[in-house]
Amino acid sequence: MTNEINLNTYSGKIFFSVVRIEARNKKETVHGTGFMVSEEKKENEITHSIPFLVTNKHVIEGAEEVSLFFIKSKENKPLFGETVEYKIKNPESWFFEHPSKDIDLAILLTAPLFHELKTKTGDLPFFIPIPNTPIIATEEDLSKFNTIEEIIFTGYPEKVYDKFNLTPINRKGITATPIGLDYNKEPIFLVDSMIFHGSSGSPVFIYDPHGWTNIDGSISLGSRLVLVGIMSGFLKDEEEIEMKEGRVGIATLLNLGEVIKSYKIKELIKIFREKNKI
Repeated sequence: MTNEINLNTYSGKIFFSVVRIEARNKKETVHGTGFMVSEEKKENEITHSIPFLVTNKHVIEGAEEVSLFFIKSKENKPLFGETVEYKIKNPESWFFEHPSKDIDLAILLTAPLFHELKTKTGDLPFFIPIPNTPIIATEEDLSKFNTIEEIIFTGYPEKVYDKFNLTPINRKGITATPIGLDYNKEPIFLVDSMIFHGSSGSPVFIYDPHGWTNIDGSISLGSRLVLVGIMSGFLKDEEEIEMKEGRVGIATLLNLGEVIKSYKIKELIKIFREKNKI
């Protein structure tokens, strides 16, 4: 039995866009997810790809060291079961955070890391980045989706992943609030799905492999993949109940996840590029 995933399909590409993250300090290790996106840069009529890692601020917050885990690449194919680990000391100096304290986004320009490890060990990571254009939805794009849409997201919930092949976990759900509306006046929407620790930083897609219904009721044939946001957390209901020992706080998970809208990712990459002139 061979390990094969069709890398020419949208579903295969999603699988290899995500990255497992461990953020450590002296007190704890935080587990999360990130994903790779690519930007284009033209120089002398030659187009170059600029890779970025996208995750949440809170995944790396307070970390003294961050590890990124990729599947190793061999002859431009994934070498299942073999990992490439990038250790980042003083991650705050490497990651670029969204300037708004309310936008839980951070990005990392990964080319320097890849170059350094290749020079030292010869190892290369295998990944398929999500192209900024046309896969990452703009603010206008988000207004064109139906009130209820099926979504999928990929990552490492509660540190669960295929530890033999080193591949992530796919989950699905539906939109709980319309993508085109800002939930509570913030650039987020809610999804109805079981969300666990470790899923923070997961890319959230609308993936229709066999056609879809447009907002005007018309039918489109073919397939589509659109990145509509990044998972940033989950909602819970907190209350106190009376016990013999006194009042005790109880948290009930609501199976609702918060998703930061995709155009904020585009915005952050633009800010980074303008600041660093790349």
